[in-house]
Amino acid sequence: MNSKGVIRTLIISNNPLSETNNNGKTIASFFSSSQKYNLSQLYFSNEVPVSNITNNFYNISDSDVLKSIFYKDQKTGQVVKLSNNQRDDKNNINFQKVIRYTKKSQLSRILRETAWQIASWNNDELNQWLEAVNPELLFFVAGDSLFAYQIAQYIQQKFSTKMIVYITDDYILKRQTLNPFWWTRRNKLIKKMRTVINDADLLITISPKMQEVYSRIFNKKSFVAANISESMKTREEKKTSSYRFVYTGGLHLNRDKILLKIGEAIEEINENFEENIEFYIYSNNNPTPGFIRRIEKLECTIFGGSLNPVELKTALNNADSPIFVESFDKKSIEATRLSLSTKIPEYLSLGKPIIAIGPDNISSMNYLSKVAFCINSSNNIKDGITNFMFKRDKGSYGKKAIKLYNSKHNKEAILSAFNEEVDKIVKGK
Repeated sequence: MNSKGVIRTLIISNNPLSETNNNGKTIASFFSSSQKYNLSQLYFSNEVPVSNITNNFYNISDSDVLKSIFYKDQKTGQVVKLSNNQRDDKNNINFQKVIRYTKKSQLSRILRETAWQIASWNNDELNQWLEAVNPELLFFVAGDSLFAYQIAQYIQQKFSTKMIVYITDDYILKRQTLNPFWWTRRNKLIKKMRTVINDADLLITISPKMQEVYSRIFNKKSFVAANISESMKTREEKKTSSYRFVYTGGLHLNRDKILLKIGEAIEEINENFEENIEFYIYSNNNPTPGFIRRIEKLECTIFGGSLNPVELKTALNNADSPIFVESFDKKSIEATRLSLSTKIPEYLSLGKPIIAIGPDNISSMNYLSKVAFCINSSNNIKDGITNFMFKRDKGSYGKKAIKLYNSKHNKEAILSAFNEEVDKIVKGK
């Protein structure tokens, strides 16, 4: 910490800081409103950072790791220059095909971890960059990559830093699977996570449900920081004669299948009840050809692709009701049961009636249960939306939504509490 009380802080995460990517936005939200942090970031994906709070990045990607194994003159990782970091040369694109394959199965994920162990990520350039950063505080976003824990521990020990561990998704609760490779990875991951959490000065969990479950597993209290979001509410956009549903989020974890069911249900409702409902879907994820073919057959449903931050605000303010979606299959439930979606505070801030579709036994749906119109069965989507459309008191859901946003997602209150926790650990209180 310098004479002005600025804390040299190193963020370690898979995703870089971003203005559009949900994970990158979530990480940035902790630091975007304070001048007390001198930020740097070490990250592990092939994404390009977009940030106005730091320009000091170091990247080690899967493709770097693989290339360093096959080409001895290839260094592992590099300082990222925001003005000139487009690295998708032909060779890198070929390696990206390999990377996509490595994430498709548990065995390939184990092989990926092996590659990281073989590669010389701990090289002179990284250590020189770290020496220049000279971190006092680590903000480690703990995911499901074992190598990231190893790197975080190495840096913590090298610089004797304080460490915050932030967990946004669950990777360790038992799954209904007989896949021995999944259990192998899970058992190794829980050991790594336990070690890092024991060494952490502060543990942050994403939801009250995760706080409850993880306190039992790791015997450590956590600070709950529900996703922080600037209010998305702007001026009311020009209304059309149609009632507009808008979804802005991922297509993964079988959410695309539920979105198709919603589109097909709206098509029937429009025909049977002579309603005029439009459904707009926006996502940064690339849709499958099958998804696009089925969407194109629906007159009422439009896939609008990805949006920049300004376009996102416009789309949400054009909505009469934002749509929240989670899938009902077992694997998707297991993956999302303790998470709190980054979309929730954005939707709540609009003060509009939210329709939430998903199983009632996951954290996000449970969180929305008292403020949104909830549909908890994939077989009840058409009837549920029909009932919602004929409700006279739709506006009451919007009032509940904005009340929850102001009480639980108020940026100033959450960041004030977070900064107090940071002061305690940095000053050794």
